[in-house]
Amino acid sequence: MSLLPSRRALRGYVAWAVMMAALAVGVVIYYHTRAVPADPPLTAEEAAAVDSLCHIIAADSASRQGAWERRFPEYASRQRRNYGTHGGYTPRAAETFPFDPNHCDSLTFLRLGLRPWQAHNALQYRRKGGVWRSAAHFSKLYGLSEADYRRLAPYVRIDSGALRQTPHGSDGGVARQRSEATNSRPAKYTNGEVVLDINTCDTTELQRIPDIGSYRARQIVSYREQLGGFVSVAQLREIPNLPAGLETWFSVGEGEEPDKINLNKATFQALNRHPYISYEQAREVVNYRRQYGDLKSLGDLRLSPHFTPADFKRLAPYVAF
Repeated sequence: MSLLPSRRALRGYVAWAVMMAALAVGVVIYYHTRAVPADPPLTAEEAAAVDSLCHIIAADSASRQGAWERRFPEYASRQRRNYGTHGGYTPRAAETFPFDPNHCDSLTFLRLGLRPWQAHNALQYRRKGGVWRSAAHFSKLYGLSEADYRRLAPYVRIDSGALRQTPHGSDGGVARQRSEATNSRPAKYTNGEVVLDINTCDTTELQRIPDIGSYRARQIVSYREQLGGFVSVAQLREIPNLPAGLETWFSVGEGEEPDKINLNKATFQALNRHPYISYEQAREVVNYRRQYGDLKSLGDLRLSPHFTPADFKRLAPYVAF
């Protein structure tokens, strides 16, 4: 008895295989050629729910970014200075005030209108032992334009006492002199000797105040940058761990205006970065803009449970519309 299938059975198997293949091809063709109905449009309620979810995700991301910047304020401030500011902030215009290029820090150079890479060149020159001996000598700074030099030259103030410690023509090239300059600390002011403009003094000047070292000086400058400038010396009390009575050393220059944040243009992240705007307040501003359009004044937020009259008072100098 043969175990091989008969010819009739073989023909049946072949026919079955052909039908299965044809069926599979037909299914594939059907699903690739049939018209797929479009998704029905979202209802107003569904669209609002999706928008709310997107806002929650964006707000969470902004919150994490804000937490990082609050944890590392100096690095975040340096990043904004080096790569520009965004989100509705108006960059500070170039300022002119007396300065000694041999003692300026990077922030002071930037306030004077130098680009970050120019400030880097100036600091690199000093790190190599270079010393500027006059305003004309300062014009040799690599990358300094003729227009910037003419604008800054009347304000250059060279400390002649420091120059006497450096042999003429050497530009401080002796390693021992560089070491002494690095290790020396600025002499402290005596009580009542000076009153500094809190918005223009740099970290070198700040360190000359009793009880202010490099860390506290950087704290003050960093908070000033986050605010956009001080409008009152009393704001120093908002910086943790500063000694009491520090306000007597400072004043706010007449007519000085802080940088303002535009509440109608700033992103949620930019709003949340400001020291005077909390996460909930930033969300309230964004929600108001989405629902009602641009704000005309802080009074438009008076019904919000997240704002108090005290919040409006301290925010007023820092916002624009």
